[in-house]
Amino acid sequence: MHFKLFNFIYYMSFAAKSFFNIHFSNLGYTSTQIGLINSIARGVALFILPFWGIASDSLKANKRVLQFAVIGTMVFSLMFLTTSNLIIIIVLMVFLASFMNPIRPLYDNLLFGFLGDQENKYGRFRLWGSLGYSIIVPILGFFFENTNVSNTFYILSALLFLTLLISMKLPENEIQKSIDNDNDQGRFANIGLLFKNKLFVAFLIYVFFMQITMNGNLTYFPLYVLEYGGKEGLFGLTKMVGSISEILILLFSDKILDRFNIKHIFAVSSSAFVIRWILLGLYPIRIIFLSSQILHSLSFGLFYVTCVNFINKVTKDEIKATAQNVFTSVYIGLGSIVGNMVGGVIFDKLGGDIMYLTWAALAFTAGLGYYIFLSKTEKRVV
Repeated sequence: MHFKLFNFIYYMSFAAKSFFNIHFSNLGYTSTQIGLINSIARGVALFILPFWGIASDSLKANKRVLQFAVIGTMVFSLMFLTTSNLIIIIVLMVFLASFMNPIRPLYDNLLFGFLGDQENKYGRFRLWGSLGYSIIVPILGFFFENTNVSNTFYILSALLFLTLLISMKLPENEIQKSIDNDNDQGRFANIGLLFKNKLFVAFLIYVFFMQITMNGNLTYFPLYVLEYGGKEGLFGLTKMVGSISEILILLFSDKILDRFNIKHIFAVSSSAFVIRWILLGLYPIRIIFLSSQILHSLSFGLFYVTCVNFINKVTKDEIKATAQNVFTSVYIGLGSIVGNMVGGVIFDKLGGDIMYLTWAALAFTAGLGYYIFLSKTEKRVV
């Protein structure tokens, strides 16, 4: 139950963080500048993330490393209240991303250690995060609309403190603790083993291109909503719809993973990404802002739970945390850098509608390419 409660509260903090870019916009920064803020932060975090996994694997102290990351995130989130200077904000975002981005993969590794052979039940735990997110995000939207969106930093810090308290009840990773001492050597060498696996490398390339579109959306969707007359309340509602849509998929994710080949699951997710971006690009109106979020269940929920299960299946116990952090480096690191930088320029120069149509074309190409690759690969990972 503590794993479910951790997800429930921690994903509430994600809801608070989703309002950061509206705060930056209120400070007067352009879409390109907001993209720069996020890209530089993710760029530094990209190189730091694998070291969190290496530290966790080497020290066999997954929970303690996780708690350290939560504390760092909590501290740096409050520091945003002290400044409106662009350079200082970029520096703070670098530190925030460096501490916050590892939390989820470290927690995932802890959870997979707890689940053992029942790893396909991951989605049933992850859905508690969607539930917490869906409950709080519309409340925050209307609260910020009637107060000040800068209050999101107080709320984020408070939620992280609760997360820290809950983490104390989590068990340590038994699989990690049981690894023979003979495997302690060569953690930096072991990371190279991940890149000798062609299936894993192709997977990372696919994730990179899909996450260019997803991270670009995360950054600019709130600005897109505001540009077409929406407010914080509407943005909160859209995020609630997306989060609720995830719950049904996550509830049955274990059955989906048991029944279907991974290439078919990723094909469905890729198609959902394409349709979602086309709808947003062609019809930037309130009803589409809300209804397109239903596709979040397939384009993000199904995609993410399949990714983390895939990684857990194809990596050895002694480098699972490292593998999850390498994935996260690409997922919210490298993909975010490109998505934020390219998206910001397109958004400023050509408009949000062209940005979304560009994302649709990219998602279609990446999804089709990966489907062809998996079709030609004899190895089946389900």
